[in-house]
Amino acid sequence: MAGILSENTSIGEERLTILAATEAVAASLVRSIEAGNATPLNTPALPLARRN
Repeated sequence: MAGILSENTSIGEERLTILAATEAVAASLVRSIEAGNATPLNTPALPLARRN
């Protein structure tokens, strides 16, 4: 039983970490929009594949 509780706690902590990271990104985007600088919204997260 202790193993299950330990695993659930670990998963919960991971979800909180992901949530905190998501909130940080969202807050950054809101600040960019409010400042009139929406450049981050137009920047791809990953480089686009080059076509020959």
